[in-house]
Amino acid sequence: MPIPQETATSSSCGVGKTGKMPIPQETATSSSCGVGVSPALSTETPALSTETGKMPITQETREIPSLLSFEHPTSKGFSQLEFSQLESEVICQLFPNPNRISSQHATKAAVETALCQKHSIFHFTGHGTYNFHNPVLSYLALADEDKLTLADICKIDLSNYRLVTLAAGETAITGDRTITAEYVGLVSGFINSGVAHVVSTLWTVESAASALVTIQFYQRLRRGKPPVIALAEATQWLGNVTNAELADFYAATEIAIPHNEVSLRRLVARLRDKINKQEPSIKPYKSPYFWSAFTIAGNLPNETN
Repeated sequence: MPIPQETATSSSCGVGKTGKMPIPQETATSSSCGVGVSPALSTETPALSTETGKMPITQETREIPSLLSFEHPTSKGFSQLEFSQLESEVICQLFPNPNRISSQHATKAAVETALCQKHSIFHFTGHGTYNFHNPVLSYLALADEDKLTLADICKIDLSNYRLVTLAAGETAITGDRTITAEYVGLVSGFINSGVAHVVSTLWTVESAASALVTIQFYQRLRRGKPPVIALAEATQWLGNVTNAELADFYAATEIAIPHNEVSLRRLVARLRDKINKQEPSIKPYKSPYFWSAFTIAGNLPNETN
């Protein structure tokens, strides 16, 4: 559900199962939940280790979570997300031994089996659709014509998951029924199945912008930031980042990508070269269209990743 650029004017992070915490374009210093965001948020990109290709983990990072990554399923009737492979590759470098299932292997049977394993984070890069007439038929699009519906999600015990990230369009849309009466959205389904936090989008975000926010979110999460603050900082980073800073980010990312991932390295090199030809001080993602679609719902933000 694309939102015209001129109509997207604000961002919100869902806090609790029904509450909302607005994230303004300018730096937030407090929230209704009592969680402060630094008044000096930096657009500096967290450094990637050029020796190992992985994000350095600080002492502040708590126990290392287990990542289940469902990546760019070959869904019939849906276009491929241009930057989904890059997003998945960079994020998976942040975790030891991620369970990665992609393309034609991302079937319904595979996702249901994997979700029942002892992972703590489920990351999905693909498409999601909300069914206004029959909410339980809302679904995540999987390989070919397979679907993981809201009804399917509600049957699985997901209480071991601290985070679900749905890097897909329309996943956060809900109906006008109360959550206690009926599951009304994919996010609600995951929360009611026991997930602590769910990150999603209110509309289909431009692929590069979505990948950048998601990568920045996970980098902050792995450095020990609570999910709500990590997302707030990631979206504000996108709105404030300049072409010069993006070029530096892509340069570091290219170095970190394994040498056998030739197509991804070429993609990042093209992005870097394109940005280097533009005015360095311009903020290409300043418009709220790019950063205000991201939401987080779930428990109060009193815990880290």
